[in-house]
Amino acid sequence: MRVKVESIGGLTGEAVVVALYDTAELPDQEAASVRDAVESLTEALARGPAAEIGADLPGHRITVTGPGDAAPRVFEVRGAPAADLEAPLKILLGE
Repeated sequence: MRVKVESIGGLTGEAVVVALYDTAELPDQEAASVRDAVESLTEALARGPAAEIGADLPGHRITVTGPGDAAPRVFEVRGAPAADLEAPLKILLGE
């Protein structure tokens, strides 16, 4: 599984890559942590809106590609993330 995390939005609207992961190249524990964070993010976003709406709000775009995916999965979280998104985002941001 490959995961790209970008910082997006804000006044400039630019996307900046802040983290890249390839679970095939990570130690087992770190790869499991990334996979778990993606799964938590997927479940949380399936329950409802990610956060505030607004193109000028800072946020993150997470793009996930993996074996068996017909197309990349793309998630966006803007503004202050909902409580159930904070932990997986921190893991993916390396915090």
